[in-house]
Amino acid sequence: MPMRSRERRQLYAVWRAMIKRCTVMSCRRIALKYPENYLDIQQNTPEWLIERIGSVTASRVKDATAVLKSGKESAARASYKLELLSEIITGRAVEHYVSQAMDFGTENEPLARGAYEINQGVEVERIGYIRHPSIPRSGASPTDWWATTGWSS
Repeated sequence: MPMRSRERRQLYAVWRAMIKRCTVMSCRRIALKYPENYLDIQQNTPEWLIERIGSVTASRVKDATAVLKSGKESAARASYKLELLSEIITGRAVEHYVSQAMDFGTENEPLARGAYEINQGVEVERIGYIRHPSIPRSGASPTDWWATTGWSS
């Protein structure tokens, strides 16, 4: 059954609340308190990929909720459902296309982060994976978090 626009708005509201809740954390690295659903694992590692297997992630909520004007399921949603199902059945993450530009961004991200820290006078901390507190098989991997301001993506 297709997800109604009201349900989509509710799902987006839950994600926004989850992100907001995480930004209220203490600012000092030594005293930083993560929510219970936070997993301290480095992004793009095998452990991180394993945690995300079969889970709807924040970057793919749009695909998970996509419907056509007629109310029928979109091709993106149907494809994403099959992708999640295959991950659950096989226990392996589906490989995705990585362009040359994406490789460049991944390789240069530490340099960009360092430049941002110097320019803004903040300390940026890498974030692992945050499981959704009430929706099973869902979570988010925010790019970074910095002390006094909140999330970066």
